Amino acid sequence: MDLETDEKTILLNWDLGVLGFSKSGDEILFEGRPNEKSPWAIYIINIDGTNLRHLAYFDDFLEEWYADAREY
Repeated sequence: MDLETDEKTILLNWDLGVLGFSKSGDEILFEGRPNEKSPWAIYIINIDGTNLRHLAYFDDFLEEWYADAREY
């Protein structure tokens, strides 16, 4: 949301929860999933919606966490 104009911009149409912002305020850290069949993961994206990155550090954790799940 632009704080001056209150204009909202959708960056991703995902289920997600914001975890925090970078110190500079240029990046958003969030947990999310692109669709209902995807496992939840940790991502970071630039505040303007560019440069979406999956934080690969959590890959092994998530794979083990969801290994026993029948449906995500």
